[in-house]
Amino acid sequence: MTEIVSAFTAWPRDVRQRFTASLPAEKRGLFGIFGHRAATLAVRRADPELLRLGLIANLIANSPIPAKRNVETPLAVFYHCARKLDLDPRALLGESAQFATDEMAERLLTFADRPNVTLKQFGWREIRSADGVRYKFEW
Repeated sequence: MTEIVSAFTAWPRDVRQRFTASLPAEKRGLFGIFGHRAATLAVRRADPELLRLGLIANLIANSPIPAKRNVETPLAVFYHCARKLDLDPRALLGESAQFATDEMAERLLTFADRPNVTLKQFGWREIRSADGVRYKFEW
């Protein structure tokens, strides 16, 4: 998945749009799962690029935004992980907006401007284990 998302970032916008438009809904969900896992591994490995690719995978999963999906909930994990890696969450989200649909980019930029985003306010909890941190949704 890392290679697919990395390649996606190099494609022209029209090719990215055709790619996301051709993805069946059940395949889009795999990008969302990968995105969350990549964020977790990025913190464990101190790897900002993996966090960026995970966020872009999340954007692919939300192209288009599925009905009744709260896109802000998973974004809270990326925001939190960016801070853990000493990155500016606003910059990470803002720079990644170029890979989103127009609707998702708008939501991403609005989310990036929120003050004081915490895991707890979006239903997440950081759990520490022998393997490192992980993020569990508890609502």
